[in-house]
Amino acid sequence: MMCELGFFCKKIRSYCDKPIEGLFSQGLKHALENELQEFFRLLAIVQSQVQQTTVDTPMSEEVPKRGNVMSMAKLNVWMRECRPRLQAVAKLLDKCGMLKGGKICSVIYRHSLHGHPTTRAVTNSLLSTVAKPLYLMLCQWILYGELEDPFNEFFIAADPYCKKDALWHKKYTLR
Repeated sequence: MMCELGFFCKKIRSYCDKPIEGLFSQGLKHALENELQEFFRLLAIVQSQVQQTTVDTPMSEEVPKRGNVMSMAKLNVWMRECRPRLQAVAKLLDKCGMLKGGKICSVIYRHSLHGHPTTRAVTNSLLSTVAKPLYLMLCQWILYGELEDPFNEFFIAADPYCKKDALWHKKYTLR
């Protein structure tokens, strides 16, 4: 199980370390970094538990204290909670790692309909972070009639060279 957690963590970290272009991809990267931060927080807690169960000797050897020793079974229990979360994120990353724009939101949304409560919770959390740029673009478009789309990810495209006599019919098109 520990190797599997390391594999998932490495896969997520490799996506986060790549240069990302696009608001939706940046949102996904931010959400993944938040998931990794939670995992590293748990690792820090486990590491402090391990350090509390050992005593330094004068010969700088660590000898376990008697009583409350961190065993592999206890470590397994500590890590059991984060395994399904990291697994769900890694599987989701396989499906939407190379996508751009609203397609990322679509894939995450499809996964949010999953029956497993942990997978559903993880994908809903990711979706709320990734969909923020879409929400802001929609608000800007609906409320102010302005299209701010620096990476051409929005489902509506504007033609900046459209003549004034054709604004109503040709200025905006669906992608």
